[in-house]
Amino acid sequence: MKKYVVVFLGLVLFFGTSGLALAQEGGEFFYSDQEIAGRCNVAVRGGAVLPYKPKADYVYGYLTGGQTLSLERKNGWFAGGELTYDLGDYLAVGVEGYYQEYKVDITAAFHGMPTGSNLGTARNGMAFAKFILKYAFDMEDFVFVPYIAGAPGGIFPCFKDSPVAGTNNVSVKPRSGFAAKYSGGFDLYITDNIAINAEGAFLMADIKTAVTITAGTAKNDIKNDAWMVGGGLKCKF
Repeated sequence: MKKYVVVFLGLVLFFGTSGLALAQEGGEFFYSDQEIAGRCNVAVRGGAVLPYKPKADYVYGYLTGGQTLSLERKNGWFAGGELTYDLGDYLAVGVEGYYQEYKVDITAAFHGMPTGSNLGTARNGMAFAKFILKYAFDMEDFVFVPYIAGAPGGIFPCFKDSPVAGTNNVSVKPRSGFAAKYSGGFDLYITDNIAINAEGAFLMADIKTAVTITAGTAKNDIKNDAWMVGGGLKCKF
C-alpha cells in the first residue's frame, strides 16, 4: 500500500506545480464560471492487456505440504470508457471504468494438473476517479491534446475456472482490492467535438486470492500489475 501512497502524492505534487506553471502562460487553470456545455467529454476505449512480470510462484502453506503454485498470465484485452469534465484549459477530472480479460496457465505440475494446463480466465472489472493534466496545440486543421493522468480506484475480479481445474478439484476465488492506474496519451480532434484517442497506462492492483483444493484452502496476494495499451474515440459536448 505504501508504494501507492508515494506514487499518488508524487502525482498530486507534479500536477499542482505543472498546473501553476501552465497557468502563467495565459490560459485558465480553473474556469471562473460554472458553464457545463462544451466542457464534458465522453470516451470509449479498448486495447491490449500486457501483464507486467507475467510469471510468478505462490506458496500455499495449507495446501498439501506448502505446495508452490507456478502461474503465467497471458496477454489479454480490455474495453471501457470514461466521462470527464474540464475544470480549466489544463485540468480535467472524471470517472472511468473497464473490463479486462486474460487467461492464466499452470507452468508446473500442481495437484494433478500437468504443466501447461489452463487454470482459468480472469475477468476483472475496474472503476477509477481520474485526474488529468493536458495541453492543447492548435495545428490549424486539427487540435492535438497530449495529457497525463492518475487514477485511484478499485478492481473487482471474477475468475472462471477451466474444465481441467474443475476435474482436479481446484478452484480460484479472488476478492476485490485497491488499484491505481497511471496513464499518458493524446486526443487528436478531427472536428470541433470528435477526437481520436490513444492511451498507454500502467495498472497496479493487488488481489487477495483463495485457491481451494480437496486438501485445504489458502490465501495469497496475487499481483495483477499490467500495461494497458489502446485507443478509441472521444466526444466533447
